[in-house]
Amino acid sequence: LFDSQKNLWFGTFDGISKFSNNKITTFSKNNQLKYDNVLKIFEDKDGFIWIGSVGGVSKYDPKVNKIINTYTEESGFHERTWVHDIFQDNKGILWFATHFSGVITFDGQNFAKIDTSNGLPINNVIAVTQDSYGFYWFATDGKGVSRYDGNNFKNITEKEGLTSNVCYYILVNEDDLYIGTLNGISILN
Repeated sequence: LFDSQKNLWFGTFDGISKFSNNKITTFSKNNQLKYDNVLKIFEDKDGFIWIGSVGGVSKYDPKVNKIINTYTEESGFHERTWVHDIFQDNKGILWFATHFSGVITFDGQNFAKIDTSNGLPINNVIAVTQDSYGFYWFATDGKGVSRYDGNNFKNITEKEGLTSNVCYYILVNEDDLYIGTLNGISILN
């Protein structure tokens, strides 16, 4: 991640490192970070850095140069949860795409879970985004992509033309979605 303060962030299976002003600061289990296996680093609209890892999410405050919160089981992230992606929608809500826990949202006060009990086809979600119409799109590990309108899901799979049901990434470009899959790229209009 290259953040708004011009810092470079690197996530590894041994924590994260911030490169700033020719200095490297490392956060790990030995230094503020609860979980070392970092899968995603994201900067929200307020400048906080969110660290998605195996086991939960941590929040870093650049004003005090430290991790100020870690969210785990009480927030819906159980210890096996892999946080693959973090996205902030046009209302400021954070969306966490996870392996094993579906999608977890955070409105600044409360966490909520969206999973198979709500209609998500599988609880293994690799990526999340929002299109220009306000629909949320989830790339899943085995069940294609799902479009979510806040209440209902529409699932798109190989039957509808995806190159694979294992999807890794979704890029929104005007009215098109570019979906990175196990077998190449699919384009949805």
